[in-house]
Amino acid sequence: MYPSSEFCQQVNSVLVDVKVADLENVGDMMAHYLIELYKTDKQMTKALKKMFEENPITCFEKLTDKSAIATLNTTQSRFADDGYRFYEFIRDGILHTLEINHAMNFDWLFTMKINGKIEYIYAGEKFKEIVCT
Repeated sequence: MYPSSEFCQQVNSVLVDVKVADLENVGDMMAHYLIELYKTDKQMTKALKKMFEENPITCFEKLTDKSAIATLNTTQSRFADDGYRFYEFIRDGILHTLEINHAMNFDWLFTMKINGKIEYIYAGEKFKEIVCT
């Protein structure tokens, strides 16, 4: 089983300085970030590579799920402090987006409704649970 679109809307990837000409490669960029995030986890790396081989095309659609939109808005205002927090990830003039993605997915708690009950999850752990089952 692979991640449902409902949950994938809550997995976060911060991509910086993406130009219009790069949009056709956003799926590859996201795959790269996921592989990097889980590179020390052999089970997850294997599962991700299999998922990308079986599903080589990434499709995007307009986000309409109000819960997902609220989560993204909350992430922007609370985790990212409307962008100011990203200064913590700059060293020697370089913004370390992999570190941002790791912090957002493994150190930041999200809420998710599971079986009608609100639960607190780390997006990276929940994503692994879904991909590896």
